[in-house]
Amino acid sequence: MPALIYIHIPKTAGTAMRNFLCQHFAPEECYQVGESKQYRQGLVDMPSAQRDSLKLVFGHICFGWHELLTQDCIYTTLLRNPVERIVSLYYYIRSSGNHYLHKETEGMRLYDFVTSKISMTMDNGMVRQLCQDEDFMKIPYADMKLPFGSLNYNHLNEAKLNLELYFPIVGTVEQLPDYMSLLCKTMGWDIATLPVENKVPHPPIEHIDAKTLTAIEDIVQLDMELYKFTERLANEKAASLLRGE
Repeated sequence: MPALIYIHIPKTAGTAMRNFLCQHFAPEECYQVGESKQYRQGLVDMPSAQRDSLKLVFGHICFGWHELLTQDCIYTTLLRNPVERIVSLYYYIRSSGNHYLHKETEGMRLYDFVTSKISMTMDNGMVRQLCQDEDFMKIPYADMKLPFGSLNYNHLNEAKLNLELYFPIVGTVEQLPDYMSLLCKTMGWDIATLPVENKVPHPPIEHIDAKTLTAIEDIVQLDMELYKFTERLANEKAASLLRGE
């Protein structure tokens, strides 16, 4: 079985997925990536025998980490309705005292947060991670390749192509049972459900004022197209698996 690379997009059930996936591999077979850029270099500098034995790479990473490994790899990820994801991100940051943006967002309303450019993952973050741009989480780094607002349809098309070619397992949070079925069948595991973790209550989308909702929609236009594309692609992959293709 090829090594599995899980791209954890913030606020897409990633904590629960990490705990679930790690149950199926020995600790020495897993490489969990943290927020520092040093984790990428750590994988490069890892002794080749240790690196070649990895079966799971997981974290807030972008497409392209397979290039650091010599073994065969497959990718998987979960996407989420982009508007829901941004709202969930805001309320998670505000409720989590140890989040790196908690103090910086103190006193911010949702609208202030959305228009602050304080986190790159708000700016079509799903496209960012899946089109192979490495920096996406925090305020732009000095060497940011894609500054806030600079993504375009070329990046969207790259993300779509990567999902088609490299992600035999892909799904959405809104269709989580279907994703779990596809994942478990592909990996040869018993079908399982995913417990809810790190879920923070927030107002329903229909209760968000029009000004704030428009501000969110403006920064997730490409993500929304990618999300709709992923819904269709996930259904196609699931149907193909059922046909035994």
